[in-house]
Amino acid sequence: MKEPGNQDIGRCAYFKETPVFVLVRSREDGSLDTAASMTAGGRAVVCHLSFVHALIDLAYRSSQGMQYFVREANSVDPDVFANAEGSGLIAQLRLAWPAKNRKIVLAQGRNTATCARLLYHGTSTGFPARFEVDDEAMEQVDRLHERAGLFAWRDTYRELLQWPFERQKRTLECALKSMETAEARLMECREAALFDPEFGQWHFVSLEGL
Repeated sequence: MKEPGNQDIGRCAYFKETPVFVLVRSREDGSLDTAASMTAGGRAVVCHLSFVHALIDLAYRSSQGMQYFVREANSVDPDVFANAEGSGLIAQLRLAWPAKNRKIVLAQGRNTATCARLLYHGTSTGFPARFEVDDEAMEQVDRLHERAGLFAWRDTYRELLQWPFERQKRTLECALKSMETAEARLMECREAALFDPEFGQWHFVSLEGL
């Protein structure tokens, strides 16, 4: 599920406090290309808190002919988080999948669809030593999971990483087989979908007030 080995980044690594996952693929020259979305703040690396959600994203991109691996964000070159102007760090933290009438919307234009928020850290003195999911973002993540009844989501997500490969694979297959999908504009989506890997089921919660 994850590409073996870590890239020698030689400097600092970001997202050390909370596990965050990115999608990467190899270029012809051997370097890594990190999946990103165009956002209001420019190009931003796609980041998932849920390993399963990252695998779903990977599976969808694979169906479109794009071959990625899942890596922990703290194992990739910090340069990938720099914004176009070089004035700060930016990442798109994907919180959940958008849904309409309990059906998940997987794609929006050229991006995979998402309920996300931007993480931004401005800097004028080069790369900072720290780039993490900030407290405000974590509070929103907590509210989202609490609405779904997933109060121990941090423990569940961490334990998932220790599961045997075959169990992780079965969990992904369960998520893919049990998801109903729909085509809709993001502005029409009033729900967020979260997959609970422990019990193998989707939860749909209202986006209102989040």
